[in-house]
Amino acid sequence: MSRQKEEWDLLSSATLDNPEEGLVIAHFGLNIEVENQQGKRCRCAVRETAGIEPVCGDQVVWQRANAAQGVGTAGMDRPSL
Repeated sequence: MSRQKEEWDLLSSATLDNPEEGLVIAHFGLNIEVENQQGKRCRCAVRETAGIEPVCGDQVVWQRANAAQGVGTAGMDRPSL
C-alpha cells in the first residue's frame, strides 16, 4: 500500500473538527500546508471530490483531523488582479 493511500485512509476514518478558513502557504503534490487565522500550520490532504487545485496564496476551507494533519475540503474565490 502506498504511503499516500495509508495517509488518506487514516484521514478518512478520523473525526474531523469544524471547518475553518486558512491560507495555502506550500503545495506538496497531493498535500498542502495551510496556515489558520491564528498563524498555526497544518499539513492537509486535498479531497479529490472538493474539485480544487489550490496554489500558494489561495484561501481554502479545511478541517483538522489531528494535531498535525487535516483535510482541504473547498477552495474560496481567488481575488482577481
